[in-house]
Amino acid sequence: AYPDDVVSSLLAVLIMLFIYSVLQTMIIFKVGNTYSISRELEFKDIKKPFYRILSFNWIYFLVLYFLSLVLYKLNLFNNIITQLILFIVTVFLWFVPQIVVMENQGVLNSMYISITYWKNNWFHLITLLVASFALVFIAMVLDAIFVGITGTIISVIFMVLFVIPYIEIIKTEIYLNKYKLLKPRHQL
Repeated sequence: AYPDDVVSSLLAVLIMLFIYSVLQTMIIFKVGNTYSISRELEFKDIKKPFYRILSFNWIYFLVLYFLSLVLYKLNLFNNIITQLILFIVTVFLWFVPQIVVMENQGVLNSMYISITYWKNNWFHLITLLVASFALVFIAMVLDAIFVGITGTIISVIFMVLFVIPYIEIIKTEIYLNKYKLLKPRHQL
């Protein structure tokens, strides 16, 4: 790949992560407000958690990107063990945005809390994984059913408008179970 292509691709992903971070922050605040965990906030109050989530998303992506390049050069990227380790790390950090917003924590402390949260909540991990995989699988099926660019567009629209927000809502509700205020949907 040419350096210009790499830079423009990285820039496009960072812009996409900016939009994703806005969406994450708004969804988490909305769900938290629904259950009276987060109070009604003005825009100036949302900026700090948003910047924390954005910095986490950007740094996490860049670390994974450059780590993937190194692993690829070492012929370890397609190794199943490497992929499993990266997947486990990602799963253990799933709740970082929820903790940043709900607990008003910094990124490093949120990472620690997210990792330790799973120790006592493994059932939630399994149900969240199953729901996430099922929704992403449906998006892949949509892409396969509608051939060509149409399938890709329909799949992306489904992911952006339904899958990503729904997964963030489920993640937030599961994290709220920490407060014993509600039962997550999969336990009803």
